[in-house]
This record gives sequence, structure tokens and C-alpha cells, in this order.
Amino acid sequence: MAMDFSIILDYIHEIELTGNILEIGADRGDGSTFIFASIAAHTGCQLYSVDIDQIVIERNHDRFAKMPFKLPVSFYTQPGEDFLKEHNDLKFSIVLLDNFDWQWNPRKPEDFIQAQVEHYKSEFNVEMSNLNSQITHLRQAVLLTNMLTEQAVILCDDTYWDNEHATYTGKCGAVIPYLMTIGFVPMLERDHGVILLRK
Repeated sequence: MAMDFSIILDYIHEIELTGNILEIGADRGDGSTFIFASIAAHTGCQLYSVDIDQIVIERNHDRFAKMPFKLPVSFYTQPGEDFLKEHNDLKFSIVLLDNFDWQWNPRKPEDFIQAQVEHYKSEFNVEMSNLNSQITHLRQAVLLTNMLTEQAVILCDDTYWDNEHATYTGKCGAVIPYLMTIGFVPMLERDHGVILLRK
């Protein structure tokens, strides 16, 4: 249920890109890694693509290796929090937070979601739940605080405004209020995704 990540092109011209690009949650068929690597190539920076699942990273790495041209992307197989702790000297102007999937029907999950829950439990000892998804994304946002350039864009996938309760929910339901306290403003809500800008 990913948003169209190419929408970022409507916002990057509004900021001075002085840092790199980070995606936590590599491409699983939504095109994110290619889109952000292409932006990196055209802006002279580097994409850091991070995912806990080695299978996902290897699939993306192999696909990029077979391209007839090189794009500036580095792949890391580890939890997003671990990457941020180990690379806290990096600076980012564009960030995609899209890991630790959101369960749209947690009381009766579809078979493929249940299989993913079991896979993450057996392979990574990670308990996939919506609360843990929000905790994970908030931890990453806090770790990112001093790694973000003065002007920056953050994309939060599987996140949306809940009219009934007048608040954000989804993966980054806890992240958005935090980002607003450090100067980010929600600019777009579409297709279960939110874009925030600080300029």
C-alpha cells in the first residue's frame, strides 16, 4: 500500500540539498530504491538503503548490479536503529521511513501478513505488531534528529490522518508529532503516506 514515491520530486526543489538520502525499508516492489538512487545521481549525493532482511537487500543489490549504468547507492543489512547508531556522522536531506510493516487488519491478518509475522519472529526475533511498528519508527526519528540537515524532506509511508480521532496513525503515527516539534511541517497526505518539510 505504498505511496507514489516519485511525488518527492515536487518537494526537493524547495530545499537546499546539502546531505545524502536515506531509506529505511528497501524496495519491495514499490520502486523506492531506484527513485531515490536516481535523485542521488542527479544531485551529487549518495543513497543509503537499509533493511533488516538480507533477502530484500540481496535482491535489490543484484538488480542494481545488472543495470547498464551505475547509481550511487550503498546497501546495509541491519535494523534501521543500528545503522543510525553506527553512522551518526552522516547527514541526510531526504529520508524515507518505510520499514516494519503496518497491519491494516490486525485482528484478522491476511495469510501473507501472518507469514511475514512468523518470518520476522523466526529470522530476526522481532515481534511484528502495530504498536512495535510505531515504537521502531519513533526510535529512528529520534536517532535521526541530529543527522538531518537544516532543510530536509521526510516521507512516512503507511501513515495517515485519522479523521475520527483527529490525529495521525499508521507506521509514523508517533513520529509526525515529534518531527513537528523540531520544525517539520506536514505538506502532503496521499495514498496512506505523509510528506513533511523543514525549510
